[in-house]
Amino acid sequence: MQADLAPSPAPAEAPRPRPFGFWATAGLSLACFILWALIGTIVVMAFVAGEKAMGGAADTEDYMHGLGSNGLVLAVATLAAAPPCFGILALFAWLRGWRVRDYLGLRLPPWRQAAWALTALAFLMVATDLVTHLVGRPIVPEFMTQAYRTAGWLPLLVAALLVGAPLFEETLLRGFLFRGIAESPLGGIAAVIITSVIFGLLHLQYDGYGMLMIFVSGLLLGAVRLATGSVALAMLLHSAMNLVATIETAIVVDVLK
Repeated sequence: MQADLAPSPAPAEAPRPRPFGFWATAGLSLACFILWALIGTIVVMAFVAGEKAMGGAADTEDYMHGLGSNGLVLAVATLAAAPPCFGILALFAWLRGWRVRDYLGLRLPPWRQAAWALTALAFLMVATDLVTHLVGRPIVPEFMTQAYRTAGWLPLLVAALLVGAPLFEETLLRGFLFRGIAESPLGGIAAVIITSVIFGLLHLQYDGYGMLMIFVSGLLLGAVRLATGSVALAMLLHSAMNLVATIETAIVVDVLK
């Protein structure tokens, strides 16, 4: 009777599937980036077609060049591309047999981790602004002032910078791509460095110095991802960086005219 009353052992959990390997991760990440670029191109062409329909843009090439720093185009393209790009990365994770939030690191961190990460970000932003000032460069790049002035409806640009861009870039870089590199023979440190390099290269609208600063900020985001496992925290830091950059731009454009 005693043996009959003994609790049966809990069933063993199925082993977690391995993530995509390095090359598969790289290829699928490239596919996501191509989707993002394609959506952005469609948005630009829609703006060009709309301008022509209204009888403007006599020189299409010059008009398209100007759209590269147009805040309204940037906002629409970012907000249009972020959801489908997130969706395709979530689909990749699901097809691999993972829960999406686990594969992409979409978990909320403990408040202590968030506090330390935000403190580190504050120190980094003060340091990079100080260095930028000391080397005689403008703290707010010309691209940002142009985008701010041409935003059309400022809340749309703010939504793109604080929600759309962090959602896409962090899910792709510190989520999907980071997972594949970190669990390959290259390891976590390589994942931090590689994703930071790509993070800088994605911002071709800036010059070399600006891309270097973005690379440095990417190192912090990657280190936070490695230490905490939370891409949600990296998104929060990314949004905070963009918020500070937007406030600085508003001060330059609206206050220090």
